[in-house]
Amino acid sequence: MKKFMFICCVLFSLLVAGTAFASLYTITSDFEGSLSSYATVRVTLNDNPSGADTASITVTALNSYLIGGQNDAFALNVNGGFTGDPIFAAGSPANLEFIGSTAHYPGNLGSFNLLIGAGPMSQAVSTFTFTITGEWTDESAVLLGNASGNVAAAHILDPSNGLTFHASALPTPPEAVPIPPSVALFASGLLAVVGIGRKFLKD
Repeated sequence: MKKFMFICCVLFSLLVAGTAFASLYTITSDFEGSLSSYATVRVTLNDNPSGADTASITVTALNSYLIGGQNDAFALNVNGGFTGDPIFAAGSPANLEFIGSTAHYPGNLGSFNLLIGAGPMSQAVSTFTFTITGEWTDESAVLLGNASGNVAAAHILDPSNGLTFHASALPTPPEAVPIPPSVALFASGLLAVVGIGRKFLKD
């Protein structure tokens, strides 16, 4: 019985340790006459109790819009800064590059400490993911509003008419992202293992 309970504790620990947490921010603008959503910024934190944390940032344009710009495709304000350069995920568009920081993002959207370029607007992209390293208490603490109140900004392209404009995301309230189905499935499997184990011990 003790051995069985030990195995259950180990499995539960793996479940907790392997769980990533995420927040979802929406980039909006009233450029086209009314406040509309143009992209999302998903922040997934992988907490490392023994060292630096990593945060995965996934930027996704909505409703056929695109994100681009030689030196201002996307900007982020990271709380407490980050160490090293952002690492783009495998399969990301080749034209993406880490520019540095900016004190004056277009549209009076403020300063950001992480700036990404994507070449000319003809190379605008629909989604990309990169990882940063730092230390944060939870996923909602990875980003911080700048002096203008924005945590992120993007240069948006409307392919239907060729218009471009800048949009931004406010820090509050980020939308909580549900636990991934794979985690829920693992938890269900763990409960099944516990049930079967108890029956086996009784027999």
